[in-house]
Amino acid sequence: MNYTDQFRDVYEHYASAAWAIGGLALLTSAVASPMPTGPTAVLAAATLAIAVHRGLQARVLWARQKRLAGFELEFVTLDTVYQHLQRRPDAIWNGHGFVWGQAESQRLYDLTSHHADLIAKLESDVKIGQHWVHGMGDREEPSYVTLKANEGHRLIAGTTGAGKTRMLDHFISAAVMRNAPVIVIDPKNDLDLRNAMRETCIAIGQPERFREFHVALPAQSCRFDPLRNWNRETEIPNRIAKLMPATADNFSAFAQMALKTISSGLLLARIKPSLALIYRYMVGEPEALLIQAGTAYFLKHTPGYEKELQVYERAENEMPRRADTSMTAIRAKAFIRFYREKVQSKTPSSDLEGLITFCESNKEWRSKML
Repeated sequence: MNYTDQFRDVYEHYASAAWAIGGLALLTSAVASPMPTGPTAVLAAATLAIAVHRGLQARVLWARQKRLAGFELEFVTLDTVYQHLQRRPDAIWNGHGFVWGQAESQRLYDLTSHHADLIAKLESDVKIGQHWVHGMGDREEPSYVTLKANEGHRLIAGTTGAGKTRMLDHFISAAVMRNAPVIVIDPKNDLDLRNAMRETCIAIGQPERFREFHVALPAQSCRFDPLRNWNRETEIPNRIAKLMPATADNFSAFAQMALKTISSGLLLARIKPSLALIYRYMVGEPEALLIQAGTAYFLKHTPGYEKELQVYERAENEMPRRADTSMTAIRAKAFIRFYREKVQSKTPSSDLEGLITFCESNKEWRSKML
């Protein structure tokens, strides 16, 4: 490869002009003077050929230096992204660029080492970025990265306003169009990025694919249910505990015990646990849950228990009580006595006994602990 500093002053156009003038002078002499026409015309043609050659050399250098100014901003549409996806379904389109090799490295060295004044002038004409990097390549073509090569992590770095978020927006849109699952965690809550993701889903005819989770915007946010799916009973209180502040004191220990007790009671009553139900029975009236759990347990282990239980309920109704005692609390006491006297010795239940202990604790004390 012939080496030349492509960012120096273009002196080839002076040589081209000189050779052109010389060729024209020879042609004029061949016509206006008695000089032999044949040799003069050949010499003039050779001179003009050299002029054209030097002109082409100047043109190459001018084109290279013109590329240092960069290009106008290109605004990519969803249609463009889709066209490239159709062309290369196995790759992600990154825009336009060129392969960086030895020649490009040499040009960069020449520019930064010998033409710092030119770089300073170019950078003073733009607000952000280094547009002169376009001048390192010969021709820019569509750039693709295969899906296989894109596995793992990708870092997008750049100064403020350089287009990092817009490039991320481009990658997300391409992934949505490929029907790939996309999860975006955005601590900055970029509204443009969010709107772009929604518009992409709408553009491909799948608006339902866009789901937003934001604790500060419950009206437009989707809901997160940590208790929707689970395998073991112990996962329910553990998941809820992870949402609570981690402290090691009696209050936290009691809250953990209450979570486990209420969760077990709901499962015993064959009720799907939820945060609302657990909160309701923990701070409200756990006796209602005790009645439901006891009913389900007695049906399974003590067939025909209804008549015997009615005797205990009538007895509880006849006993003196406070005026503010609810009927639910009275029924719960009957369930407790029936379990201890008729069921516990034959088919004990640790879950039901934990719920009984929780119900029998002082209500005011429970409210302070929780």
